[in-house]
Parts: sequence; C-alpha cells; structure tokens
Amino acid sequence: MLKIVPIGFTSLSRASARVRLKGDSRAAGDQGRVRDDFVANNRIDKLVQSIAVLIVDDNQYMRKVVRNILVNIGVKNIHEASDGIAGLEAIRMFAPDLVILDWEMPLLNGAELVRIVRSPGVFPVPDVPIIMLTGHVERWRVVEASRLGVNEFLRKPVSGKSLLDRIVAILTHPRAMVRLGDYYGPEPRKLFYEPMQKMAVAPPTAPEAPDPGTPKLMV
Repeated sequence: MLKIVPIGFTSLSRASARVRLKGDSRAAGDQGRVRDDFVANNRIDKLVQSIAVLIVDDNQYMRKVVRNILVNIGVKNIHEASDGIAGLEAIRMFAPDLVILDWEMPLLNGAELVRIVRSPGVFPVPDVPIIMLTGHVERWRVVEASRLGVNEFLRKPVSGKSLLDRIVAILTHPRAMVRLGDYYGPEPRKLFYEPMQKMAVAPPTAPEAPDPGTPKLMV
C-alpha cells in the first residue's frame, strides 16, 4: 500500500517568496548602481566640457595631438602657446582652468614657467592646476616637477584615458594649495615632502642637558 506524504506548500511558498525578494533586491541594487554611475559620469562630462585648457608646447605637431585628445574627451575651450613666455602671457590673459605644459622649450622652459607661476603676490594666477606632459621622464625631473608645484606628471605619448583620468582627478579631488617654506603649490604627496612637512610643523628643540647622576666615561 502506497503511503502518501503531504507536501508543505506553505513552506515552499515562503521559500519561493524569499528567493524572489532576494532577486528583486539584487536587481534594485544593480539599477541603483547603474543610475549612480550615470549621474557621476554625466557630472564629469559637464565638468570637462566647462573647463578652459591651455596647451604650452613648442612642437606644433604635439599641440595638435593634445588638442585632438582634449576635443575627443569633451573639452570645448582650448588655447595654445608655442613657448614658455607666450604661455605666461596666455595664463595672464585667459586664466585657464588647467595648463598642459611641456618641459623642454626655448626661451623659457616648463620648469622655469612653473617657478614663475607659483609665486603668489607676484604672479596673478598662482593656483592654476598644471599637468607636466613631457618625453623626458628621468626621475630627477619627476621629483623637480613635484617640488616646483606641478599637479600631475605624464609621459609623451599620452593616451586619452590617462589624460582624462588626471584631469578628472584634478577637478573632482583638488589638492589644497599650501605654502611650506619656499614651496607653494598643491598639498604635496608624502613621497617627496613628508620630511619638509615635519620640519615645518615641529618646533626647534633645545639640546638635552646631561644627567648629573650619570657618571662620565673617561677615554
């Protein structure tokens, strides 16, 4: 004789409902993330489209390459300067939101231009963000660029993604402008300036007096 075992329909229904709820929650979470990503990307697109960028490079071909990259990532307001002196005048005239700067140029090179720009009280636009874009990537140049107050350092040839990433970082996570001794520029990263920051904060200490209870060694 067959024994019929009743099935707990209520339990199965509850389990199915829990599965459906989990699926619905996961789908809602995915939709929320997509919506947040869309909003963030739309905000970044508007930021990039709203900025004015100055390219300072003595090489006409490189200026054209960088201009094309900027246009492709959405930048609409682009100015150019063919050497450091023209670059300084363009910064004074246009007050751009960003400068993309070559290192090796005649008359006034990129490092000298940064030194002049990062002079509050002397130069009218000392806080303009600067990306050094150069084919010369020796370590001493990277260190020197940071010590002069460059925001970012990129190597030629540069990809659109790399340039866009640096521009977005500057626009969305700007570093505060600070003065540390002779340095003026974006708040330094720890790699080069942690010792300088400690020196600027720590007060001078007097030499310790010898403990009278400690016997001196005669040599």
